[in-house]
Amino acid sequence: MLHQRGRACCALMLLFAVTRPAPIGAGDNHSPAATDNSTASKSGSSANIKGPHPATDLINNELAKFWAENNIKPAPRATDNEFVRRAFLDLLGRIPAVWEVENYVRDSDAKNKRAKLIHRLLYDPYYREEFEDHWSDMWATYLLRRSANRTYHEQLRDWLAEQWSKNRKWDEVVRDLLTATGATDKNGAVNYILAHLGEAQNNSREEGQFDMVPVTSRTIRLFLGIQIQCAQCHAHPFNPEWKQSHFWGVNAFFRQIERQGQPNTANQPNQPAAVLTLLDNAEMNSNSVVYYEDRQAVVKAIGPKFLDGRTIPSNVSRRRDALAEFVISHEMFPKAMVNRMWGHFFGRGLGQQRAVDDFGEHNPIVHPAILDGLADQFKQYKYDLRELISWICTSDAYALSCTANNTNSKPEHEVAFSRMLLKAMSPEQLYDSLRTALDQPPDPKAVSNKKKSAGVRSISEERKQRREQWLAKLMTNFGDDEGNEITFNGTVVQALLLMNGRELQEELTRSDNNTVLNAIAKGRGNVEATLHQLTLAALSRRANEREVSLVRREFTKTGASGPQQFWEDVFWALLNSREFILNH
Repeated sequence: MLHQRGRACCALMLLFAVTRPAPIGAGDNHSPAATDNSTASKSGSSANIKGPHPATDLINNELAKFWAENNIKPAPRATDNEFVRRAFLDLLGRIPAVWEVENYVRDSDAKNKRAKLIHRLLYDPYYREEFEDHWSDMWATYLLRRSANRTYHEQLRDWLAEQWSKNRKWDEVVRDLLTATGATDKNGAVNYILAHLGEAQNNSREEGQFDMVPVTSRTIRLFLGIQIQCAQCHAHPFNPEWKQSHFWGVNAFFRQIERQGQPNTANQPNQPAAVLTLLDNAEMNSNSVVYYEDRQAVVKAIGPKFLDGRTIPSNVSRRRDALAEFVISHEMFPKAMVNRMWGHFFGRGLGQQRAVDDFGEHNPIVHPAILDGLADQFKQYKYDLRELISWICTSDAYALSCTANNTNSKPEHEVAFSRMLLKAMSPEQLYDSLRTALDQPPDPKAVSNKKKSAGVRSISEERKQRREQWLAKLMTNFGDDEGNEITFNGTVVQALLLMNGRELQEELTRSDNNTVLNAIAKGRGNVEATLHQLTLAALSRRANEREVSLVRREFTKTGASGPQQFWEDVFWALLNSREFILNH
């Protein structure tokens, strides 16, 4: 057992495992036709709300037409409490603190409050660094994988955070990743390619230092949404247009890469990460020929040739410069990011299959007008990721609840996006949400600037170290030679077991800034008021009538003689509930 809990805790765990979210406060509007989608100005204030962006209008109109044509009734709009929790998890990677929930729910601007919230999370200086950290950490994982060396992961993450802070556009970021040179401790961008070099070659002068197979497939998959790894050995079984020549033609662009330095071996886990250097060596693979063997054992040769047949222009001397240009100018470049972002916010891509990075005949796009339209707008806005996020998160579909009805409850209905799909938290979201629930950062208006500044730095450093320990305990890598992993999808109980029951118990019973003791103090002996504080801290909502009734009954039976222990049990049950671990 995680730790000893009594009869009340078992009953409460059963209750919170099956209960549904309950709304609180004013401002909820459950009509799916109601519109509060707006794109706010970027001035730092969300007071100036404009009408919906044309890209958002496109999403709304296309989905409404799809629902009408297929006799689908969309879910009601999410409550304010559901929406604020969803937005914080998706944009910042954590649940909101109690004061953030209450401030949002109290906002009486029902028409614009959701658009204003999205704007704040994207642009407000208070959240800017947190937003950048979350997205940088997420993309460092996409580019490397969670099991990558943590030093190299941090170096790439810090580089990505700098790009976010400068609001650099996606094409610029990708170009830098594909053309990066230098040392790992000087240019974090080099860690992407260095993590996927593949096997060392016997004849590096002729073939190149490494076979560059992993980075070939990963680059096309991440940045163009096309999986060509099968074409390494044979023609693609589902997409007949992709041949071996396509894979090895792209591979040839990487063959002049040279790595200087040796990474740590498995028997050196406690040694500081070795400094590695990435550069191009024109003397390697100087004839530009890559050899591969087809299924009939016939050896064939090809030089640098992109998927669409383009070859290196005569005025470009470095292969990777040409490759970067070919990638970002390809028609699938904006579509790949649109589909990946859509999948992040809706739990699946716009195709028939859930995958966000597997375009092809086997996975037809269900909403081509949305994909093409958003990709067009994304390109017109010079690949501004914050703009793309804003268009999606201010759409009618993003504002729907997860409630199903008889027209949209089956798996095949998921492609309609007529309700929000349940999404399991990532390990990082789970840890940061637990920390938010347990620490409850205060409203900055109630804290002096001096104290706030020092406190934020202190918490950030502590979380960084403890987060690393958490991930090391929690993650088991199921990777293959292309760096793919199975997404974490465990239960919160398993996660807490790995976190260490003693540590959680200490968090629940600590004397300083204790969420449970603070709830008891604010409740002033009132069971309902105390319960509301704890459900707000864990689930971003007040307790419903059924929960209040059961908890009041259990408190009368077992809690009156030891209220602190009882409320610790309640909070522990909330943190173990499905509602806590799921992003809905």
